[in-house]
Amino acid sequence: MKNSTLKFKFIFGLIFLSFFANSQEWVEMMHDPNVNFYETQAVFNAYWKGKTIEKGKGYKAFRRWEAYMEPRVYPSGDITLPSQNFANYEKWLEENFNKEDDKGGKSGGPIEKSIAGDWSPLGPIGKPAGGGAGRINFIRFDPAVSTTMYVGAPDGGLWKTTNGGTSWSTNTDLLTVIGCSDVAIAADNSNLLYLATGDLEGDCYSRGVLKSTDGGLTWNTTGLSYIASNGVTISRLLIDPTNSSIVMAFASNGIWRTTDGGATWT
Repeated sequence: MKNSTLKFKFIFGLIFLSFFANSQEWVEMMHDPNVNFYETQAVFNAYWKGKTIEKGKGYKAFRRWEAYMEPRVYPSGDITLPSQNFANYEKWLEENFNKEDDKGGKSGGPIEKSIAGDWSPLGPIGKPAGGGAGRINFIRFDPAVSTTMYVGAPDGGLWKTTNGGTSWSTNTDLLTVIGCSDVAIAADNSNLLYLATGDLEGDCYSRGVLKSTDGGLTWNTTGLSYIASNGVTISRLLIDPTNSSIVMAFASNGIWRTTDGGATWT
């Protein structure tokens, strides 16, 4: 019995040492500033290929390190880059903001801050009865008239001002979904609008892209339409500045494009 126990401990020890020796390779590589990130990543992936992930063997610890390092060392793989950030920032300040001007003084410097900015609220002011104040998803300006602009709320519709914000109106109260995530305005015809419905963060889902040809007075569906149960959100609309029939919609289910004014999308 004693011999069997010793034999078991010996075999277990060999297995542990074998694991430790193999895993230690990438553990040591992680801490070696002369080893490239991608080399360490390749060794780790090769070690775990085909193996069942188990707790306590360093898998999650490496993945956390990998998630932190990868975007910071791309594309060189130099793992010393994150530790150079502050030194590089100081060097940048020295090169850009501490140069002598023609009069022998220092030129440049961070942008001056002002505590006397001339700002005033444009509205809508206050909160609706029975509800709290909400956030705004976007502000878009009419390309032809500087005093006309639109704001869209996640669950409060599209609002329009034609007098620089003094008063506002909406024609979206009766839409199936009154949340708005973006609006695109044609450069050559500001009465032509495309509206992305729903909230970009998913508080209310999109019914697709709507189109107006009368400056937002009336709205019609386009070929990009959904029902709320589809769970789609649209975060951005872009319209071709030279061809208002070409629009792109950036949605949670892909990037969609129309070349016929919204009739069909691919």
